[in-house]
Amino acid sequence: MIASLVGLLLFMDFIETFSFLSLHNRPSSVLRSLSSEQMEKETEPRNPPDGSYSYSFWSKAFMSQEQEFDYKIEEIIGELPRSLRGTLFRNMPALFERGETDYGHYLDGDGYVMRVVFDGLGGATFKSKFVRSREFESEAAAGKVLFRSTFGTQRPARPVSLFGQEVDLSNVLDLKLKNLANTNVLYHHNRLFALFEAGTPYELCPRSLETLGTADMSIGLKEGLAVCVPALRRALPAVHDAFFGEYFTAHPKKIGRNLVAWTTRGMPVPGRALDTNPLLEFIEWGDKGTLSTPPAHQRTRVLLDKTAVAPHDFSLTPQSYVLVQNRMGGDLMPYLTGKRCPAQCISVDTEMAMVLSIVPRPIANEPNALDTTQMGTRSTATATATIQEEQTREPGRFFGAGERLDLPLSPGFT
Repeated sequence: MIASLVGLLLFMDFIETFSFLSLHNRPSSVLRSLSSEQMEKETEPRNPPDGSYSYSFWSKAFMSQEQEFDYKIEEIIGELPRSLRGTLFRNMPALFERGETDYGHYLDGDGYVMRVVFDGLGGATFKSKFVRSREFESEAAAGKVLFRSTFGTQRPARPVSLFGQEVDLSNVLDLKLKNLANTNVLYHHNRLFALFEAGTPYELCPRSLETLGTADMSIGLKEGLAVCVPALRRALPAVHDAFFGEYFTAHPKKIGRNLVAWTTRGMPVPGRALDTNPLLEFIEWGDKGTLSTPPAHQRTRVLLDKTAVAPHDFSLTPQSYVLVQNRMGGDLMPYLTGKRCPAQCISVDTEMAMVLSIVPRPIANEPNALDTTQMGTRSTATATATIQEEQTREPGRFFGAGERLDLPLSPGFT
């Protein structure tokens, strides 16, 4: 049973891609050590005209912004078009320590949502707030790290040796990850959501940015370990669903008036202990004025059997969902024993080429078949670029990133 539980580890993405953001050298401490003269020098000009790189300048991205703001923007370089009227929402990590503990990775920072409102008269206002998740509030009250995070932050270690195996008593067998709500923001039908790769969305008030709580997105989305244990679910569905949940992608898309997203959970691989494949369920919400429950025919399940890690992103065409299966796996034992965070346990099989997968959208009225093609690249992909499907009588002709790909689709797909 424990072997199936820990499958959630393998959903953490962009590990290799963002390894350069690791805080193991404690750049926040470096920032504290910068003299005021150095800081002043680095802020003028804001962008060096010669394009030179400055460590101290860029390391300011790791400085915590502990304040929340609400003000009219007085300093505007140039002029805002008077035709510009609307609201821009952004989300990012902004707090990188609790008490005396620096977070171990930039992407473990607590989520911070910003809003810029353009009034259509050449003016703008700014407002910002932290996403006050349950974990954020608990750690704020305690003044210390209480939860394990994805990339490199967890409770202070208490190493001991048990039966010849070194374990960390502070974190051993604790598989719950902190919902950082720091990756993206979604505004849909007058509702605002802060998104995170390994958790459920948090809903915010679009006007005040106050946190309202977790959101099930009208699909029964629930928190919990993102693993499915088929035998237990068939025998005791209520018990299964009390312990297990699913993750909601941090990178939904819109096409026409439809919102498209997917959820993911791990499916154990038969005969391979601790291994899982990601089960994705693509969901489309139509334009009904609310985030209403989509009908069953607008939900598409796909098992990705060429990878152990769910994709970070996907592309969308009028006919298809397009995603990359990175050839990732890992050793779960350091995570189980509490010695390492899950992303630190991921490895990339450099001998295997990535796989491009194409899933017909339900709007195409085709079976939910998965078609794949092997790519020549032995690497990993994180965000996906725009992909377009040629409007011809020949389906499956895609081009993106400057390269045209002629890909097979399901038999009978027209």
